Amino acid sequence: MNPTLPAPMIAILKLMIFTSIQSNAKEKKAMEDRAACGRMWLKTP
Repeated sequence: MNPTLPAPMIAILKLMIFTSIQSNAKEKKAMEDRAACGRMWLKTP
């Protein structure tokens, strides 16, 4: 982190990075769930 930034800015940046990582993980899980559903549908005769 750049030490010249004020503490509140650093906290906000950390929060933004954390939330973006969290939402990316959720989206990835949702995509995997949809892909798994698609495979199940394809498997049924």
